[in-house]
Amino acid sequence: MERRRELSEFERGMIVGARRMGCPISEVVRELNIPRSTVSRVYREYLIQGVTSHSGQRSGRPRLLNDDDRQRLAGIACANSQATLSEITCIFNAEAPAHVSRRSVQRSLASMGYRSRRPPRESEQSDESRSIPDPNSLESSHSLKPHDSVAPKTSPKALKPDVMVSTESS
Repeated sequence: MERRRELSEFERGMIVGARRMGCPISEVVRELNIPRSTVSRVYREYLIQGVTSHSGQRSGRPRLLNDDDRQRLAGIACANSQATLSEITCIFNAEAPAHVSRRSVQRSLASMGYRSRRPPRESEQSDESRSIPDPNSLESSHSLKPHDSVAPKTSPKALKPDVMVSTESS
């Protein structure tokens, strides 16, 4: 069942009319191919407000490709597995009533699990530069010698542990 589109006024009227005629919700769902929750909500709004029209706006932009379009796009991608993204977009747009951008096709294919065939780019480091340890790395092979200190160096005006300092001036 397609869930991303608004119901037309006609569909809302069909739901209300069928429910007023005594049709059970399950039969309305089966006949109109609309989710059960939608049928219940539309009829409840009608009972409370007495109107079948939906005056509230949905937030967000509706999806450009519906479920049928996405299924057709997946079929094109499978049938033309060696085609580039631009070629897949051209084939899709030749059959589609509305123009869809290359980026939209790319996003849709990615959300369906299709990824680029291009292997990841290798780094331009040579083998020699990979073997030189990074001095800032925590995984350095340098170990501390017994006389090395890990603690920060203290200032010459360091306090003795038993002396208490007051910030009040007298």
